[in-house]
Amino acid sequence: MSASFNNFGGINTASLVPLSDEHFDILLRFAKVFDLTYTRFNDLQKAEAQAREATIEAALERTRTQSMIMQHSKELDDTLRVFHQQILILGIDSAFSFLWLPDEEKDQHKFWAVWAENNSTDFNSKAINYPLDRNEPATAQCLIDWKSNEPVYSYHVPPAGVEKVLVGCFGVIVKNTLKEDEKVWPLCFQVKDLYTDG
Repeated sequence: MSASFNNFGGINTASLVPLSDEHFDILLRFAKVFDLTYTRFNDLQKAEAQAREATIEAALERTRTQSMIMQHSKELDDTLRVFHQQILILGIDSAFSFLWLPDEEKDQHKFWAVWAENNSTDFNSKAINYPLDRNEPATAQCLIDWKSNEPVYSYHVPPAGVEKVLVGCFGVIVKNTLKEDEKVWPLCFQVKDLYTDG
């Protein structure tokens, strides 16, 4: 067995007789090419990761800027629209995004939703107050997760289940955004404080 090692590993060949110097030189030259190729591969991976991170930072900054220019609570609608737009720009396949704002003292919560009908670039939105039903599984779990003070939770529900969970909250949203052939959709997105980096 003959081997030539480089920065990332080695290239090997096996034969019944030892390689001649000429053949080993060829093996060495191939190893150098693989070394250069893998170096280039690593460089491209780093560049792609940096470009992705820059895209994410730009999306965060656009959402943060929109939140900072709010002058009235009603303008939260515009911030949520920008957020949903940035989610789509980042390639996250989201049927809709919504803000969940619980108010345990009044025994209610508010869902502030934004969505685009039929893959349109025009966003619709709706904000409603809804009774806080601690016996409804999704609501109960959201309360538990929110109180745990962890930053992100992800819930996935089959399309048939989404309408059952959200029909009382959003009505037409579900029917206009779900596709029969989709297997899962993101269900719940919580924001506790728009003004933090988290």
